[in-house]
Amino acid sequence: NESDVCYVKGGSGILVSVYDPDPTGKGCAVGNVSCYYEVWWNSTLVDNGTFTNSTKIIFNEDSAHEVIIYCEDALGNSIEDSQVFLVDKEPPTTIKSFGEPKLGNGTHLWITSSTPINLTATDDKVGVDYIKYRITYLGNKTCPEVCNYNGTGSWRRINGTFAQFTIKEDSCHLIEYYAVDKFGNNETIHKQCVMVDNTPPMPNKTVGEPKEIWDGKDAVFYNISDKCW
Repeated sequence: NESDVCYVKGGSGILVSVYDPDPTGKGCAVGNVSCYYEVWWNSTLVDNGTFTNSTKIIFNEDSAHEVIIYCEDALGNSIEDSQVFLVDKEPPTTIKSFGEPKLGNGTHLWITSSTPINLTATDDKVGVDYIKYRITYLGNKTCPEVCNYNGTGSWRRINGTFAQFTIKEDSCHLIEYYAVDKFGNNETIHKQCVMVDNTPPMPNKTVGEPKEIWDGKDAVFYNISDKCW
């Protein structure tokens, strides 16, 4: 259907074949078909050629391509066909965001195990297939947001355009994530380090001088349960 939107993966293409139909079914088709094609991209002719039976047309540039095909048989019976193919060779784009609570100083980022971490992927062409992410524990240390550690362990796959998760353990963690579109175009892996802090503050009380440690002797206790307040 010429009105349908047809997406093609970048670097791949379409196979075009032609035949001369026999209107009688008795072998009366004249045959000897010759065809010519053109491929236009951004108002520029990027490919053209001739064929008799079939040919494969490859799309190397991203975005819309118009394919024009003209064929005729030995008697000059001709047909011209034109269709636009949308080429997608670009990967999706994923945006990461943190819910509350969080605290950052421009170099380091602190969160808790209740802080939601959101991954939102978009792809303006063929669409997002899935998101993958991985969390790696890096140990009890202070780590900056911009880091280049190598993660370990298995990746978690979330189908669709949105993923949300939290991190349970305290200390430094590496977050890695990327998205893949429906043509298999992979986004570059993104990395960020965060520090998880679930430990409350510890008060430290000191008493100045003069002071004396009381051993509890000579204490007097009163029974006030029978009093009216």
